[in-house]
Amino acid sequence: MRDNREEMNKLNQVLEEVRKQYDENRLQLSSYREDYAASQRALWEDVGPVSISNGLDQIADFMGHIHTMKNQLRSYEFLLKQSSKLERQLDSPYFGRIDFSEIKAGKITEPEQLYIGTYNLISDAHEFLIYDWRSPLASMFYDYGLGEASYECADGTIAGEISLKRQYKIEKGELAYAIDSEINIDDTVLQDMLSQQTEQKMKTIITTIQREQNQVIRNDQDKVLVVQGAAGSGKTSVALHRIAYLMYKNRERLSPEQVIIFSPNELFGDYISSVLPQLGEDNVKQSTFGALVESHLRSLAGIRLEKYSDMMEALFDAHPSTQQQTRIHCMSSKSSAYFKDALDQFAARLVKASPEFEAITYGEAKLFSTADLGVLFESTYKDMPYMKRIGKIRERLKNAIPHEKRQGHSKKRLALLQQIDRFSEVDLLGLYRRFIQGYYSEPGDQSALNYTLGRISSGVLDYEDQIAMLYLKLVIGGIDPEYTMRVVVVDEAQDYTPLQYEILKRLYNRAHFTILGDIHQSIHPHLNIGSYDRLIEVFQEEQPKFIQLLKSYRSTQEINAFASQLLSPFLKEESRSDSYGRSGETPEVIHLALSESHKTIKKLIRTSLLKGHKSVGILTKSERDARKLYERLRSSPDVKLITQNTDLFINQGALIMPIYMAKGLEFDAVIIHGFDNQNLVSLSDARLLYTACTRALHELKLLKFGDITSVIDQVV
Repeated sequence: MRDNREEMNKLNQVLEEVRKQYDENRLQLSSYREDYAASQRALWEDVGPVSISNGLDQIADFMGHIHTMKNQLRSYEFLLKQSSKLERQLDSPYFGRIDFSEIKAGKITEPEQLYIGTYNLISDAHEFLIYDWRSPLASMFYDYGLGEASYECADGTIAGEISLKRQYKIEKGELAYAIDSEINIDDTVLQDMLSQQTEQKMKTIITTIQREQNQVIRNDQDKVLVVQGAAGSGKTSVALHRIAYLMYKNRERLSPEQVIIFSPNELFGDYISSVLPQLGEDNVKQSTFGALVESHLRSLAGIRLEKYSDMMEALFDAHPSTQQQTRIHCMSSKSSAYFKDALDQFAARLVKASPEFEAITYGEAKLFSTADLGVLFESTYKDMPYMKRIGKIRERLKNAIPHEKRQGHSKKRLALLQQIDRFSEVDLLGLYRRFIQGYYSEPGDQSALNYTLGRISSGVLDYEDQIAMLYLKLVIGGIDPEYTMRVVVVDEAQDYTPLQYEILKRLYNRAHFTILGDIHQSIHPHLNIGSYDRLIEVFQEEQPKFIQLLKSYRSTQEINAFASQLLSPFLKEESRSDSYGRSGETPEVIHLALSESHKTIKKLIRTSLLKGHKSVGILTKSERDARKLYERLRSSPDVKLITQNTDLFINQGALIMPIYMAKGLEFDAVIIHGFDNQNLVSLSDARLLYTACTRALHELKLLKFGDITSVIDQVV
């Protein structure tokens, strides 16, 4: 290790400063706790029970005490967050260093040693001992090797030269190693990170961010950023670090409440929940698209909203029926551009003619005739969408009812208010029925029409119809845009339809979007983006920036090669993905009788855990299959079942789950249960299997119970 004594002295100097600040922080925390307790006592002793009868002075004193206590609590929470940062710095204060010589007035200055860490560390003398990885000059650590370098800051472009680039591993305040690298993040550091076993939660990647990842993280000039990333390219990690960067750069203008992440499911949301706190930021809002739909459509009377997972189960039914084929046709048609255009045309027709209004009378007086109401709808409020017009008319009618004190007036007024509410209530479900009847108007569409109306009549709104109804509610003014939202991140972007993106664009119309996905992991054959061209078309006014992350860091070379070849027979062009050079075991296809699968899986689990693997993912095509398998394995203490109702991710032992629940997750070893020639015959099937294979970091086994398919033949 070079400059060992110098580096040890630097580390000791930094740790001494961290300990000093940590001790001062703890003293301040103790002082604030005492002050807060004293304020509570003063509130009771000086003010006492608050009552209007005690006068306004007492209320003013009470509010003054409350204001003081709120400020104390805010200061305490800030110090608590600082304490957490300092604790992390005591463990590992920095991970990188660059020696940078700035060019000033055409001359190059003496090199300055710049240490890079998770957070800033500034001494009492205002000396920067450590620079936050998100700071402008820290970008050079990720973007440049030795030689010419520059960074952008408030003063413009700062150019110069890097004469040394060094990486560190510091654990529990001890220096494990220091490595000099000339170009990018050193292979030794990255290999060390990638060869480790899985953790309970997703970890930060600030010590190994690659140049192409850094370009995504620090992009703040494009309103819509679309990222196509190979499986294992770090898309989700990059998205979370991008949020942390934006929070750092826009500290005064961006709060956690103004950022939302759309994840594939609640389980994945829990898996990523520790990254932002590790980076010193509060967690932002997390949601799924299904949760968004439910929040806006839950008020539909007598209707059950189908869950996304229930739709996937119906799609992957091992015994497809005629009704299932009809639904598949409906899914395809309802994700088409023609369907969206038809919805827009239907909404436009709604505002061209007045609804069938009732005249509003109060006793003998006619307050509003049907003609008056027609004028309000067609002229006075003509610039408003349908539901906004109805709302304005309702408000105007209620304000027109006389306020009288005569006996019996209250009952008469209440009856009139109820009449107004009845005729001005918008029947969203009824409107959607009308639209569907017009959309499926051709003789060949009769089965689709009957299916959709039949499902609604039975009290179920299918997932694809929820998307359509939410869009309809938006365009007719039934939902107000969320103007305060500033950053929207959509993960697993390939599994959203253009109509879903239209909804997100309209709902968060002032936000910047980061959209990340992998077309080759489109697990739903009918509800997906299809091509990024369709996504870019939705946001064409914003001129989206498209970036590709081609290198995969998750799986070994052997697993990546195996997974990529699964897609080859179904693609005209070879899927482009560069695997990071980490070698491991060759994936294995195991042929056996179905009755023997549970014994084989138990043996594979034991072998994997004995190798030191912490997690084994056992992936099935559906939850139904996962439950059946779990019943045969549940006697094993290491085996757990993950279903749509699981919301906490514990990545230890063996986890049985459907593939669609494993989106974005990773396991040390993966066992894929039961793919044969009857369910691997299309690109959709190959993508599902590709997604399953690329969950594995180190080891991959496929259990097959039928004839080998030509696809697997070619791979093995």
